[in-house]
Amino acid sequence: MTIDMEQPQVSVVIPLYNEEEHIAGCLDSMLRQDFPLAQMEWLFVDGGSSDRTISILESYRSRYPQLIQILHNPHKTVPYAMNIGIENSVGRYIIRLDAHSEYADDYFSKCVHYLDTTDADNVGGVIETKSKGYMGTAIAGIVSSKFGVGNSQFRTSGKNGY
Repeated sequence: MTIDMEQPQVSVVIPLYNEEEHIAGCLDSMLRQDFPLAQMEWLFVDGGSSDRTISILESYRSRYPQLIQILHNPHKTVPYAMNIGIENSVGRYIIRLDAHSEYADDYFSKCVHYLDTTDADNVGGVIETKSKGYMGTAIAGIVSSKFGVGNSQFRTSGKNGY
């Protein structure tokens, strides 16, 4: 297979709505990826944010105009956002992210590696739930335990496998 360096190999689709508190951290973690920025496109699909989410995205887009797209989701929900993002993507791979999360520096390259070297159709990584405040700490504890999420190994143990 030859790689067309003019076309992104990875399309990152990020549904969002009112993420002003988290979007900069998400973007900064995406910028730290060891996967080449020139081989990616980032599609942020906004459900009509009423906070500063779009202005923060616009400030990043002014620095990375070839990388960042902001799309509108009139239906507001994640399934519609994913459909809009996928319909507008051109990459060989689609990575779905959450705007209120931050990602390991090798997250994209590992996803691509395992898609290329295994027979998996879908891959992902371990989730480390972080929190703020008393209630956030309680929720993080629950969603990081087998009591709260059952046998969801990507949330509880970090073991790889099917």
